[in-house]
Amino acid sequence: MSEQEDRPAATPPAPPRRRLRWWRWLAGAVLGIVAILLAALSVVDTQVGHRWVADQIGRVRTANGLRFAVGRIDGSLYGEARLADVRVYDLDGLVFQAPRVTLDWRPWRWIDNRLDIRRLAVPEARLLHVPRTRPSGRRGPILPDFDIAIGALSVDRLVLAPAVLGQRRTGRLQGRADIRRGRALVALDAVVEGSDRLRLNIDAEPDRDRFDIDVVARGATRGVLARMVGAREGVTLDVTGDGRWARWRGRATARIGAAQAMALRLSADAGSYALDGSVAPAPLLKGRLQQLTLPGVRVRGRGHFAERRLDGTLTLRSAALAIETQGMVDLGQNAFRNLKTKVRLLRPSAVLRTMRGEGVELRLLLDGPFAGASFEYRLFAKALAFDRTVIVQPRAAGRGRWSRWPVTLPVRFTAAAVGGVGNVAGGILRNLSIDGPLRLTPRTLSGDALRLRSDKLSGTMALSVDLATGRYEVGLNGRLGRYLIPGLGIVEVTSRLSVVPGPGGRGTRVVGQGAARVLRLDNAFFRSLAGGLPRLTARLERTPDGVLHFADLVLVAPSLRLRGQGYRRRDGSFHFEGGGQQSTYGPVRLVLDGDIARPRVELLLATPNAALGLRDVRARLEPTPQGFAYTAEGGSRGGPFRARSCCRAGDRRRSWSMRWMSAGRADRAG
Repeated sequence: MSEQEDRPAATPPAPPRRRLRWWRWLAGAVLGIVAILLAALSVVDTQVGHRWVADQIGRVRTANGLRFAVGRIDGSLYGEARLADVRVYDLDGLVFQAPRVTLDWRPWRWIDNRLDIRRLAVPEARLLHVPRTRPSGRRGPILPDFDIAIGALSVDRLVLAPAVLGQRRTGRLQGRADIRRGRALVALDAVVEGSDRLRLNIDAEPDRDRFDIDVVARGATRGVLARMVGAREGVTLDVTGDGRWARWRGRATARIGAAQAMALRLSADAGSYALDGSVAPAPLLKGRLQQLTLPGVRVRGRGHFAERRLDGTLTLRSAALAIETQGMVDLGQNAFRNLKTKVRLLRPSAVLRTMRGEGVELRLLLDGPFAGASFEYRLFAKALAFDRTVIVQPRAAGRGRWSRWPVTLPVRFTAAAVGGVGNVAGGILRNLSIDGPLRLTPRTLSGDALRLRSDKLSGTMALSVDLATGRYEVGLNGRLGRYLIPGLGIVEVTSRLSVVPGPGGRGTRVVGQGAARVLRLDNAFFRSLAGGLPRLTARLERTPDGVLHFADLVLVAPSLRLRGQGYRRRDGSFHFEGGGQQSTYGPVRLVLDGDIARPRVELLLATPNAALGLRDVRARLEPTPQGFAYTAEGGSRGGPFRARSCCRAGDRRRSWSMRWMSAGRADRAG
């Protein structure tokens, strides 16, 4: 036998003991963790565990202010649980109470992304008042992304306390729901004795070509449904139709009291939906929204709904307003997807009684989540009028991001001209622009330190508008630099003004303070009287009739100091009455009326010349094509005198005062 044949056969190598030990250790650890979890879950589903769960429920504090309490838990937390003394608290205290609640559910199904409730039964419950919560700021999807199965929901007796409807009522509720992929089944039947009745059935299943909707709602005056929609009379709603998933046709009608509130034709074609008809929401609204929807709103819409996304168009039109919207609303992500809206204001007086307009239109683009969508807007018109004030070619534009109130609304406003405010103000406000951020809340629109510019004006502006009532107030701090007033000269003006509605909301009232510095004085009469360049301050008020009033007007010049009051008429003419001291002629009273370049003037000089004994001299100047015609009368050492003459404009500019005194001496000599 050979040496190789004498050797024993080779045996296979033994597996490494360390590797086997590693796998055994891992498997043991996993089994240990599973055992611990099962033990923990088993412990939770004991009386001690139930007490712990009830205590944890009582410690929950939700963001909206709701709190919950459970007195005792019997049964199984993973099957049929019986809850005793279930209570819910809101911001005002105890709001809901149920002595017994039975919950038969399968929490393990949540692993399959499904809420599975076999039965939720409440034999008796009490609602003590209308729940009051606080905004939580949290935004979940409007349509959930998990399946819902509720086999039976029942509240056999629900007692509504007097704080809910004004008197004690009882009701009951039964329902079920099965919402899964490809199936939507919802049934609800609710009754409030002597007040309300609601029956709702929805059954849609595309794979079986099934589609059915049936809604019947009846609500008495001051009932639950009436309060939910804000109606002061009884409410009825009916939604019915026939067909299948491939083709369904129906109607939706509603009444508030005896008035028709809604009449819509509905259609569904394999996931595409449409509606056409009218709604009359005015009984549910008030203020400007009510005016904008009178006497009713024509509604037309079409869209496709899939994967919790609605993509389509909607048109709303009333006598005062027309709205066209196109784009997508994602109800799963709570977001707008390139949603474009065009709003045309057909009757501006519905927004503000004294407002008129032509071609008023707003265009708005929304994109992103509901709570923080980016927006871009443009507002324009051919003309806008507020009472007698006309804004020519107004434009406003801006972009930003939606947020919690208040929302910051950047604005850039321009207007080619402002009419109806007189030639002077109209020239000042030509090529007007306003820049800055506005703050928007559900009730108000406001802004501070907005930049104001025009061809002649610069300054800041503050704005406040009550969107519910239409009342507004505008504050202006402006500077008018080197402005030419024909016939008077060049002036520089600073002002602090506030613009508010007139009495009863009619017209516009402007009040504030103004100061003016004359840089060049072209009027010879004023120049001779003032002895140089004057400064003026006054309280200002422009009343709804368009008249600008000057109160507590103070004029200071090298030779003159006057205090008085006056006004500027809508035609641009002035009236002023005042008194003061003139360095040459002493105490003086002045009445001026007419075009500021060539006014009618009355002067009363108490003691214009002591040497001649002139006293109580009254002079009247009337403008003529050549200059001024004047008369004068008064007293002197020689007795009363009268003078009458006419001077050409050239002579008047050189020596008006000298001619006046010469005329007095000639009259006495005669």
